[in-house]
Amino acid sequence: MDSVLQKKVMPLFHYTLTQNGYLFLGTSETIGEFSGLFSPVDTKWKIFQRKGVVAERCRIIFMLLLMMLIRHTRKHWNSRCSER
Repeated sequence: MDSVLQKKVMPLFHYTLTQNGYLFLGTSETIGEFSGLFSPVDTKWKIFQRKGVVAERCRIIFMLLLMMLIRHTRKHWNSRCSER
């Protein structure tokens, strides 16, 4: 897998695997720079386990709440501006 494609696919694999799910790679594939997302289970057979990243989920929830707050604020601001 070329490095450009790998940079797109590895985070996607991490996202789609269940917590503590397993990733099996082929003989010519590596996790490359994504050792923060996967723990090696068996390096000979290229089996890795998804790391449970609690901070990642908290960040996603925070961003969703922030987007909702911004949307609400814009809606409120727009309605106040149209009243004038």
